[in-house]
Amino acid sequence: MKNTRIPVNIQRLIVITLLSFLLIGGIIYFTANRQTVASIRNIKVNFMLLGLLFYFLEFSFDAIRTKVLVKGTGHKIKLFECYKLVAFQVFFDLITPFSFGGQPFQIYILHKKKVPGGSATTVVITKLILGGLVLTGIAIWALIFYSHIFAGVPIFKFFVKLTGIILLGASALFIAGLYTPRVTAWFLTVIFKVLWKIKIMKHPDVYKKKVLKHLILARESFDGFIGHRVRYLLIGTILTIFMFLSLIMMILSFLWGFNIQLDILTGITITGSLLFLITFMPTPGSSGLGEGIFYLLYRDYVPSHLIGVAIFLWRFFAQYLTAFIGAVVTGHYGSELLSAKKISDTSEK
Repeated sequence: MKNTRIPVNIQRLIVITLLSFLLIGGIIYFTANRQTVASIRNIKVNFMLLGLLFYFLEFSFDAIRTKVLVKGTGHKIKLFECYKLVAFQVFFDLITPFSFGGQPFQIYILHKKKVPGGSATTVVITKLILGGLVLTGIAIWALIFYSHIFAGVPIFKFFVKLTGIILLGASALFIAGLYTPRVTAWFLTVIFKVLWKIKIMKHPDVYKKKVLKHLILARESFDGFIGHRVRYLLIGTILTIFMFLSLIMMILSFLWGFNIQLDILTGITITGSLLFLITFMPTPGSSGLGEGIFYLLYRDYVPSHLIGVAIFLWRFFAQYLTAFIGAVVTGHYGSELLSAKKISDTSEK
């Protein structure tokens, strides 16, 4: 008889999504009124369509930068596979604490697509570093020129600085790790063990051996980025900026659709700060904490009767829609990802 049991990772996504939507539903229940219904009826469809366009652009820029960075390591991958890889990353980021789940599995999938483990590691690490630098830049801008948005919650400034230290520290650790293999092996082993303890990954030692095998290749690939292939790194940086701008503009377009008056620069600063602050939240997908941060950052700009609707649109299009696409992709690779034997067999090829 065919096993129809839902995979544990899909179950985890469903549970996290339901909990988040229950929280958002509670916010809507206590804040919605007749004005909410009137605003929905008078919604500006052109801005909502513009938001959907920016959603596609954000998805595309992320996929294209993946393809460009892979090419920068001297290898090739189809663009369609990059789209799947992005969805796959969002899915695993959403179901793991501190959003650490996406990186190891991206490396595995790239390896399955004939990209050597060392080069795959370089691509994934480079994406993480570039994203961290862009968001850190926005956060620094916010602290200097828009410090008033943190005035109501002084602890925000502390968390902005703490997140910045973590992002920059992790980036420095990754780069240093390429030239000190033991550091990298230790760091990734810690991540793998965390994933093992929360039942996302089985047999972390198998992954550790695979990482050690490809560390030298990773160093060579990274040297290529900062050497004769630096143009791919520059293009990847530009695409990363466009990716985050598209994500931010998607959220702003939805707000403009409800006739919420928010200028572009302020919107970019607030939304960029939101994305920065939820980067390393301890709860899977920053569930619960993300909604609170959104409310605190936007409370002076979004009317109370629309704050719940705004949070729902942000969550659904910025995370859950792509994550559910990633869940479909996971169905193709899921059995291999949780099978130590198959992973071991792959590493021997």
